[in-house]
Order: sequence, then C-alpha cells, then structure tokens
Amino acid sequence: MMISARVGVARTLLTLMIALCVGSSVLSQFPAVKQTVEEWQAALTTGALDERRAAAAATLNCAPPIQRQLIPVMIELLRHESDGQIRLAVFDTLTAMGPAAAPAIPALIFAMRQDFGGRTNEERHQDYRAALALAAIGDPSVESLRNLLAAESDHLRAEAAMALGRIGKSASPAIADLIHLLDDESERVRNDATDALAAMGSEAVDLLAAAMNSETPRVRAAALTAMARSSVPSARVRNAITGALEDPDARVRAAAVRATRSSNVSQPVRETQLLSALQDPDEDVRAAAVNVLCHDTNSLENLESDITSLLHAENDSIAWNAAFLISRSGSEAVPRLLKTAHDPGSRMHHLAKAISITAGHSHSMLYEATRDDNARVRQVALLALGQIRPVSRETTDIVIASLETDDNDILLACLQSLHNLEQHANTAVPHVRKLKRHTSPRIRRQVIDILFTSAPQDEQLTTDLIELVEDPDVNVRCHAIGVLQAIGPRGALAIPAVLNHLQHDSPKLRMATVEFLASHGSAASPAVPLLRQELRSGDAEWRRAVIGALGNIGTAAQSAYQDLIDALMDESPQVREASLRGLVQLEFPFERVKSPLLHALDDAEPGVRYQAARGLRRFGNEATVLIPQLIRRSRQEQYHEETVKLLERFERYEIDPVIIDPLIELTSADQVETQRMAIRFLGLAGPTAEKALPRLASLQTHSEPSLRNEAKAAVARISGSVDSADSD
Repeated sequence: MMISARVGVARTLLTLMIALCVGSSVLSQFPAVKQTVEEWQAALTTGALDERRAAAAATLNCAPPIQRQLIPVMIELLRHESDGQIRLAVFDTLTAMGPAAAPAIPALIFAMRQDFGGRTNEERHQDYRAALALAAIGDPSVESLRNLLAAESDHLRAEAAMALGRIGKSASPAIADLIHLLDDESERVRNDATDALAAMGSEAVDLLAAAMNSETPRVRAAALTAMARSSVPSARVRNAITGALEDPDARVRAAAVRATRSSNVSQPVRETQLLSALQDPDEDVRAAAVNVLCHDTNSLENLESDITSLLHAENDSIAWNAAFLISRSGSEAVPRLLKTAHDPGSRMHHLAKAISITAGHSHSMLYEATRDDNARVRQVALLALGQIRPVSRETTDIVIASLETDDNDILLACLQSLHNLEQHANTAVPHVRKLKRHTSPRIRRQVIDILFTSAPQDEQLTTDLIELVEDPDVNVRCHAIGVLQAIGPRGALAIPAVLNHLQHDSPKLRMATVEFLASHGSAASPAVPLLRQELRSGDAEWRRAVIGALGNIGTAAQSAYQDLIDALMDESPQVREASLRGLVQLEFPFERVKSPLLHALDDAEPGVRYQAARGLRRFGNEATVLIPQLIRRSRQEQYHEETVKLLERFERYEIDPVIIDPLIELTSADQVETQRMAIRFLGLAGPTAEKALPRLASLQTHSEPSLRNEAKAAVARISGSVDSADSD
C-alpha cells in the first residue's frame, strides 16, 4: 500500500515538473505548485527508468534559473548514470545552456574519456554530443579540449578538434596543437583538425603558412586547405596557393587546385591555374581541376577553346577530361562535340561517351548526324547512340539502317553500338548474321559479340559459332570458342569441331580449346586420347591446363592414370599440383592413389604437399590406414605442419582396426610427441583398440605429464567411460 502510494506521488510530481518546464500555458494549471531542486533530483535519480528519462528530457525546456540549479545533479548523472537516453538528454540541456554550463566541463571531459557502453555506436555518439556541449559552452572549454587533443583515442582527438572548430577564433590558443594533428595517423583527425583551423580565420594564417614548409606532403596539403577555407583576404594565402601548384607532391598540387575556388584567387588567375592543372601528369590533380570547373561555369565558358584543344592531348586521360568538360557546357555541348569529330586528332570514343552523358534529349540531332557527310561524325553519332539510356526503338532502327555501308569504320561503329545496346538490339540479329563472312576479322569478332549479347537464347547461335570456329582468322576462332564456352551445355555440340584445334600451331587457340573442353566435363570425353598426347608437349602452363581438362572430364579419363603418375615427376610444381588434383577428380580407388599421394607429401614445394594432404582427406575413413606412417613423418621438421594438420583432420574419421598394432608400437617411440599422437589415435579408435589397454595402463605412470594425461583419456574412451575422463 505504501509502495503504490509513493509511486503515485512520484508520478504526480513528475507530471507537475514537466508541466512547469513546458511553458506558462501549462503552469497556469498548477498555480500553487512550488518546485525545488530536491524534487528535481528525486525525479532524475529515483523511480522507474521511463519516468527518469522523461524528467531528463524535460530539463531541456526548463527556465534558465532552474537549469543552472540543476547543474550539480546533471554532473552526477554524467559521472554515474549508465542509461544512454538520460545521458543524451543531459548533453542536450547543457548544450542549450551554452556558457552557463561551464561548471559541467570536467564532467563532460570525464564522460568522453569513460566508456559507459551502449549498443552499436551509442558510446561514440555520446562522445559527439558531449563535444557539442563543450563547443556550445565556448571559451571556458578551450583548455580542456586542448588536453583532449593528445588523447590516445583517435576518436576523442577528432571530437576535440571538431569542438574547437565550432568555438572558432576564440579557440586560437589551440592552433599550434591543431597544426600538429595535420600529421595525425587518423584521416578523420586530420580532416577535423583542418576544418577547425579553417574556422580560426586570420588567427591561424601565420602558423598555417609556416606549416606549408613542412617536409610532410599531407601536412602541406592540409595547411593549404585550411588557409583557403578560412576566407581571409590575404596576399599570403594567394601566394601559398600559387606556390603549391608547383609542389613536387601531387597531393599538395591537388589541394592547391581545390583551393583555387577560394575568394583569394581572381578569376583570370584561377583560369590559368586550372588550365595548367588539367595537363598535370597526376590523375588526382587533373580530377581536382575537372571538379572545380564543373562548379565554375564562368571559367568553363572562358576556357572553352583551350579545353577543346586538349582533346588532342597525347595523354588519353587528359583528352577524356576535356571531352567530359565540354559535355558540361549546356545546350551547345552536343553540337560542339560533333563539330570536334571533324578533327582527325580527336578521340571518337571520348566524344561519343561525353555526348551520351548529356544527350538525353538530343536524339534527333544524333539521328541526323548518322547521315552527315563526314564519316567521323557519323561514327561518333552511332557510338553515342549505343550508350544513351533509356533506349528508344528508333535508335535501334537507325543503327540497323546504317549497317548498309561499304565503309568498314562506319560498320564497326554500328556493330559496337549494337553490342552496347545488348538485348535492345535483338531485332538486329538477322542483319548482323549476314556479316559472318565479312572480309574484316574485326567485324566478324563484333558479329560474335552481338549474336551472344543480343540473342543469347537464339537456337541458331550454336550453329553460327560452330561455323566461326573454322574461321580463317585465329582470333575469330578463339573468340567463337570462348563464347561457346560461355553459353554452357549448349556449347558441347561444338566439341567435335573444336577438338582438332588442340594441335594447332597457335598457342592462344590451343589454350582456348583446352579451356573449352575443361568446361564441358564428361561431355568432352572424346578429347581424352588427344589430351593425353598433349601431356608430352608444350610448356608447363600448357601441361597444367591439359591435366586440368582431364580432371574435369572425370572418370571417363581414367585411362590417363599413368600419365598423371608420370606428371608427378614434372619439374613444374604447378603441374605436380594439377596432377594430384586430377588423381582425385578421376575417382580412382584409394589403393591406386594411396602411394602417389603419400609420396607427394615429401615434395619440396608446400603447394604440392598441400594438394597431397587435401587429396588424402577426400578419402575420409579409408585414408586412416596411413595414420601410423603419417605419425612417423611428423618427426621430419620440413613436413611437420602439413602432416599434423592432416592428422588433426583424421581425428574426425572412424579409425581402421588394422592400424592398432602399428599404433601400439609407436607408443614406444623415442619422441614424446610421436608417442602422444599414437596414444591419442588409440583412444579415438574406441573399443576396437582394447588390446592396447595394458600398454596404455603402463603409460599412466609415465614421467611425462602429457603422456599420462593422454593415456588416461585413451583408456577412458576404449573402456567406454569417455565422459568421466573428459570431465577430469
């Protein structure tokens, strides 16, 4: 009864306190209520969690005199309260109080240094809110925040820098500390320190200018960035930007380019600097210049002719940047780019890509350009149409109509466009199919691409590709075989046609053939005789690929057993590894591969030993007969790691009873580790190792603790009391 009465009183008190805080309109409902700090303290520190949270949230809207009286209570909450919502509410109130919350500075710093826990990133978010409160308090927080700049946690250093930046110029005593952080290991700390220094304005310019002489490029870059963002009209800043454009480090030059957006740099000077940066040898510097110009339409317009000239630059990236910038020039972009196509020195693929970026509503202009008298203009228009999305039906029709030409360059542009249109170009397939016997190998390769990308399910596709497997050009044949491999099981129909290429003079064609055969598994069994012959020719990479194909064919290639055994003596480790994989893939009985796999565990190459161990693991229980031999091998230091790992895997399998006697014999070996492993496997054998009990009983009094413990556990497993042994 008393408890419920107290709860009722607490709820009434809380309701009245919240009403008092939200404004005079609510206060008028309780004109006789007089609230004390003690009552607030009770509401914030006692009672149900939801009620305390509500009280903490209500402090934000309290009258300033009440908030100031509650500072001691809020300090205690920051030091001892574990609930995140209450702590966040306190941070909000202190932030709203501004300088009046100065007495809470030590508690805020304490809160940032302590880990109060929370879900996911809640703890870090609390640190951020505490830093915001310190920033709102302003000048009184500066020294405490300066001390926090040296915190071990990069997260705290970053929050302190952020808060100092929010305080602004009055935090100038921290300038030297912030400059030191420009070389911090954490990128976030460096960025926050840069932002803070920029907020210091003219107060930081002198020290930032000095930092421009640092030997560390990232310090110079950050110092310049801060100077430029400070918006201080200073000749020193202008000179720093100009000088940094000649810095030997690309990071500094890129920072200088970005800094040209500062009001310190006049328009003519900025344009000269940007034009130079567009030709910088470093891609990041050029990208920075492009980004600045994209946001500076005046400079972009003024530099029109200079940027156009860069379309002929020897550096392909510079030329592309020029084309991209022209595409940003508004409604005149497409006509300008098409006009530039007249120039033989311009790169058509750049022009087409740039047009496709901006030509969403310029289809008609491009359709007209496909009939232009200039062949380069027609090519650019066709290439651009293939890249514009969404695709209109008229686009496909226009490109198909353009196929009727004797100009191979125009024809290639049409085919490239159709290839880019992918499934949208399926109506072009009958027209493209007519070009399978074109005189140009490049065109025939493009035909293959379009037939595959535009109509991959076309029933005639396999027939077309089989026909092109006999193309007079080796590259066309390789391309056709590659697509036959890509279409999956349907491509198996081409195996008879492709087989003969295994003995072609072209290494490229032979490799394409063997990879194709490997992809079709057992369906490629007719290739086994030829593949076996090829194991005696070619380089190591070729032999490895041939063995891989035999392995993928599987049991149908078991006639290659001796070939794979012979390959285990190959001088190439990669060939030996492939042979071991093949022996397992061909699914030979364990007895046929046991010795080769075991012998391969002695190989000098780790990769070969790994494949041998992996092969043995594939046989599971059958391979446990090798355990005694493997235990003996584990004595050899050079093979120890792979052997021990293999033995650990065998612990999962059922132990073959035939190895019990050899294991008992090994318990008398002269090496403790050998004895221990033998004892362990006897225990894993369970009741089938009953004959080992006398020997294991004698080992329970051995002077070596590890052997005593292992013997005790083994006896327990064999006798059926494994649970009690494990519990010991």
